[in-house]
Amino acid sequence: MLVLDTVGFVTRPRKYEVAMALTRMRGVTLQPAPPEEEDEEADVVAREAEERKYIIAELWANRRTTKTKT
Repeated sequence: MLVLDTVGFVTRPRKYEVAMALTRMRGVTLQPAPPEEEDEEADVVAREAEERKYIIAELWANRRTTKTKT
C-alpha cells in the first residue's frame, strides 16, 4: 500500500519545483535507476491467464452453434 493511499489528499510538488530543488543541491550526482528484473514466473502466469480468456471466449462464441446443430 502506498503512503499516498493512507494519507488522503496530499499535494505533490510540480515537476519543475523538484527540478529546481535538485539543481540547488551542490555536489549531488544522480545515477540512472537499475532496470527492473524480469519476472519470468509472472510472465508465465499472465500468458496462461490470457490463454484461458481466449479459450473461454471461444467456447462462449461456439455455444450457440453447438445448440443449433443438435
